[in-house]
Amino acid sequence: MTLQDELNLSEVEKKFWEASKDISKTKRRIKSVLIAKLLFVISLCAFAFLTKSYLFVLGIAILHVILTLYEAIAYGNGVIVYKTLIQKLIMYIEKKPNIRGEA
Repeated sequence: MTLQDELNLSEVEKKFWEASKDISKTKRRIKSVLIAKLLFVISLCAFAFLTKSYLFVLGIAILHVILTLYEAIAYGNGVIVYKTLIQKLIMYIEKKPNIRGEA
């Protein structure tokens, strides 16, 4: 029986467990978010300058706020999954006295 089985992890928790082992994915995600935000700012400035239409720029800015809100919610859900994993690991360790060095 694996530790994941003993912890009775859900499918989402198993995916997070596996993803947490690959730091390079997190670094790539950070880079892609930074590049996307930079491209958005450049595009917004270009459209504002070229179209002289502040309603269009306002619409794009509102769309950006909605997408950022979605990102924040997704991040929050990820944090909740990681906290659940941590709590399960803590409960597992507390049940196994040999892990803490007790006899």
